[in-house]
Amino acid sequence: MAREILGRAQVRPGFGNGGYVEDLLVRAKLNQRQRLEAADIGDFKTLDEKQVLEAEDFDKDYDRFSRADCNRDALFDEFVGFDKITKQFQEFQQMANGMRRMGLDPRSYMPWSFVFQGPPGTGKT
Repeated sequence: MAREILGRAQVRPGFGNGGYVEDLLVRAKLNQRQRLEAADIGDFKTLDEKQVLEAEDFDKDYDRFSRADCNRDALFDEFVGFDKITKQFQEFQQMANGMRRMGLDPRSYMPWSFVFQGPPGTGKT
């Protein structure tokens, strides 16, 4: 999870490797502490196995990919005639998932920005 977060961050302007990594770890440790305190496991400082940072410590929404199909379809629920667009997004998601499984970064192989065109009043904005 940390590698994924760092991979997304490194393409942003102003990315500073060392400082960002330090901030990421500090936030993850704080999130871990909150998670363990909420679980009420007692004195977790003495339990070595509880010192492992979990994916949710780095990103509370770490499993968003498992809900991608529902989230994608919900975007266009109220619109008529968007079946072709949702199908295209589904194909992009499948392609990205396959590339991730192969250890490839899909960002350089597929579009990430879309322009919706149509007459005024069709809900493009």
